[in-house]
Amino acid sequence: MLSQEVEVKKSDMEKVLEKIRSFQDIPSYDELVTFIEFVETNWYDKLDEALEQKKSSFEYDWYETTWSTICSKHRQYQVLNSDFVYRLADELEAHKQPIVELCAGNGKLSYHLRKRGINIIPTDDFSWTMKRERFVERLSYDDAIRKYQPETALVSWCPNETSLRGMLDSGIRNLFYIGEEIGGSTGLTNNVISKYSFDYRFNIHPLIGMKGINISDFMADYNHTLVASFEKRY
Repeated sequence: MLSQEVEVKKSDMEKVLEKIRSFQDIPSYDELVTFIEFVETNWYDKLDEALEQKKSSFEYDWYETTWSTICSKHRQYQVLNSDFVYRLADELEAHKQPIVELCAGNGKLSYHLRKRGINIIPTDDFSWTMKRERFVERLSYDDAIRKYQPETALVSWCPNETSLRGMLDSGIRNLFYIGEEIGGSTGLTNNVISKYSFDYRFNIHPLIGMKGINISDFMADYNHTLVASFEKRY
């Protein structure tokens, strides 16, 4: 039996989970942090209990699993929150629009940036099986750049280094990158930064990134999102 306090907390966290699952709604940064701490704490409590009883396996509910498992189940690797979106929108406001989002997935990031007044066009090659909103245009990243010739593009969780290099090889003036830290699984490496350093100024935007939450985050360690931009030097 769960204590009354945990039951109340579980009820509150289920509301946050619904926001994570939702397309139209997103939690705040503080709600996400509290959610992760609740989930991870209950997971370790359940694991400790199993070890004490020498169980090799055990049953668990959604709140007794790990944060990364929840992210994987719902195929969300950068889990959006309102604080992150607001800070990103504030930065993008200074750039010529429309902005094109490359590899946009289901279009959730563009949807919430549009709610903040950003004129952004979400595009994706539809290589991943997922439910997409009708406003996501089926275009590969290179076709999207050729069609719209945007001054600024945005990519969140770029699939690999080859794709990121291709975006920069297009000669686009500004490319915003959202993903894991340098050397992570989302294509940004020191080799990429070095290769394009003559043509592009590489900038890190820590005030946006510090409000990012992704699959790699866990209790007391929420600094795994990097927001950066490649800005054409001339």
